[in-house]
Amino acid sequence: MSKATQVRIQFGRGASIAPLRERDLIRLVREATGPGWQITLRMATRAEATELNQRFRQADYTPNVLTFPYPELFSADIIICTPVVREQARDQGKSFGDHLAHMAVHGALHAIGHTHDGRADSQRMEALERHILDGFGVADPYQ
Repeated sequence: MSKATQVRIQFGRGASIAPLRERDLIRLVREATGPGWQITLRMATRAEATELNQRFRQADYTPNVLTFPYPELFSADIIICTPVVREQARDQGKSFGDHLAHMAVHGALHAIGHTHDGRADSQRMEALERHILDGFGVADPYQ
């Protein structure tokens, strides 16, 4: 019998997932990864996400989500910048909870090796995201 994925959630100063609940994020990540993973979800501030993106990706912008996978350990760190996710949700006319759910699933799929580097990879990953989110009552994030 496979061991359930363990999900730990951390919060940077002032980061919040309300109105989404921690248990909802845990269920989403478990659905996306399957069993046997160790995932840390970090809700980060803008400064923290920007600094991590610069240091580890050499990219000078604030990301909505960063995934640091360690597949040989069945482990990953997923950093979600909640201020950026809130802004994007507002700009896209989505609820914060739905967009945060999407970012958690997106990051978890990256953790297990999915990419959106090419058209076929993007389509495959987006289909998985839609399927997982639909199972949780979250609207298609690409509409």
